[in-house]
Amino acid sequence: MVGVRHGGVWMGKVLKHVSPKADRYASRYGNKIADAIDAVENTGEHALTQALMRAGLSWDVVGDLAKAIILVAA
Repeated sequence: MVGVRHGGVWMGKVLKHVSPKADRYASRYGNKIADAIDAVENTGEHALTQALMRAGLSWDVVGDLAKAIILVAA
């Protein structure tokens, strides 16, 4: 999320091909976009942790497993 939060050259290069308007919006509201993505990731990690616990995995490892799965999947 650092790239989204702080803009950067790569984000502008990608978005200018999608939409100049989206490029300007992302540059202006990068923090809000990154916050929204972080919230979704945190919600997904929590839901995955609960699902792993319901599946019978040990409570002392499910948090780390869920975090790793979310990082790889993203």
